[in-house]
Amino acid sequence: MDAEGENVVPDPLHDSFTHLRQVYFETDPNYAARFSVPVLYDKINRVIVNNESSEILRMFGTEFDHLIAEKYRSISLYPPEHQKEID
Repeated sequence: MDAEGENVVPDPLHDSFTHLRQVYFETDPNYAARFSVPVLYDKINRVIVNNESSEILRMFGTEFDHLIAEKYRSISLYPPEHQKEID
């Protein structure tokens, strides 16, 4: 690791990676755009699914419902009455 500090930790999926750009290049060796966070990463297929924060938040609101208890599925992180304000 080339950086030290209390908030610098090794990547648990890529112990040899030291920079986010390596995750981008793993997904696409020819990636030529900006390396940005947040990143939603599929650790099974080893690809970046999305790197747009607003889209990731919307995905969290519905795409993972099958992984949580039924009683929590109605919680909306993007409620219709606040969408204009959020956007």
